[in-house]
Amino acid sequence: MPALSGPSGADATAPIHVIGRIRLEIPESKYEEYMLKTDALFSSTAKIDRPKLYTCSRDLNDPTMYVWDEEWSSYDALQTHLASTHFNDWYSYVKKYQVGDLNVVYAPISAFKTV
Repeated sequence: MPALSGPSGADATAPIHVIGRIRLEIPESKYEEYMLKTDALFSSTAKIDRPKLYTCSRDLNDPTMYVWDEEWSSYDALQTHLASTHFNDWYSYVKKYQVGDLNVVYAPISAFKTV
């Protein structure tokens, strides 16, 4: 599980926006299996954790880089998700394809402006 140092007090309950970046070198012969595991993660996350936003895209310039864009009701909600069985089952599966670290950053939703 990724290690995140989090806010304390009331900040832990404020809505947050999260960007996660992970480099995965998945063999072509395993890509369909990866997609099935990731689809299962998305389904469980939507039903159980109910984030406001939960997407994953391959970087257009680097197909080994996967970018997660998420919005959570709070840092605590994100931590609950990261401790969940469905996330840890998925992460245990992809770790064998992971190159480098899982990079996760977040900021309070209040720091963003609508355009």
